[in-house]
Amino acid sequence: MEYNFLVWTATQTNRQGRMVKVITDAELGDSYGKIRTCDFALSLNQSEEEFDQGRMRAFVIKSRNGRPRFTVPMEIDYGVLRMSESEDTFANGED
Repeated sequence: MEYNFLVWTATQTNRQGRMVKVITDAELGDSYGKIRTCDFALSLNQSEEEFDQGRMRAFVIKSRNGRPRFTVPMEIDYGVLRMSESEDTFANGED
């Protein structure tokens, strides 16, 4: 806050994370305390089929100043590692 800049970091999931379709705060590794201080938390989710199709889903786990707990369908170009919101609604009706 003092310097008014954004910091991104990553965390691992726990073992349950491999078995779910969407990673939420319940599947974060180590401690739930990590997410308590976050203003915004996002998980990137992808099945094998989505990987083959160049698709993925971003799930907004937490948004201090906005709407949390929704899915954003995305496309990914692995050649340049570019992720973008998809116009397609392939996320099976998830909003």
